[in-house]
Amino acid sequence: MSDELTHNFHPGETLYACRFQPNGDVFRTHPGVDEVWGSYGHTADDYDVPMVEEDNCGHYKGNFAHGGTIPKGTYYVTVYHQLTAVPLTGDPAIAQGVIYWSGSEEIDIITIDIDIEAGNANCQAPRQRAIIMKYMRDRDGIKTKGPDASDG
Repeated sequence: MSDELTHNFHPGETLYACRFQPNGDVFRTHPGVDEVWGSYGHTADDYDVPMVEEDNCGHYKGNFAHGGTIPKGTYYVTVYHQLTAVPLTGDPAIAQGVIYWSGSEEIDIITIDIDIEAGNANCQAPRQRAIIMKYMRDRDGIKTKGPDASDG
C-alpha cells in the first residue's frame, strides 16, 4: 500500500511526516527502525517521510511504510511544514494523527465499525466486537483480564 498519509495545506509548499511509536520513539527513514529522536546525531532529515502534492492543489500524500517494513501496531504520525531545503528539527508541526497498521497496510477502523453495525441486524455485533477487540489487544500486546484474555 501507499499514500496512507494525507494532509491538505497551502499549494506549492513542502510537507513531510514522521512516524512515532506509542512510547515516543521515532522511525528512521532508512532502514525503518525506531529510536529516541536525536539519537546518534540524527535530525528530522533522518526521520522524514516525503509527502508529494497532487496537481498543485494543496493535497499532499505520503507512504507510511516508506524506507522499510514497519510491524503491525498502532502508531502516531505528525506532519511538518518544511521551511528550508532539508527537513529540520525546528520545522513546525501542522497536523498529527493515529494510524492502525497491519504490517503491510492501514487497518480501516471505520470499515470495521460499519461491519459491526451491519451485524446488529443478525445479532452478530457483540461477537464481532469481541473478536475485533481481542485482535487489537493481541496486536498491540495488551494484557487484560476477562474470559478472552490470554495467559501469555
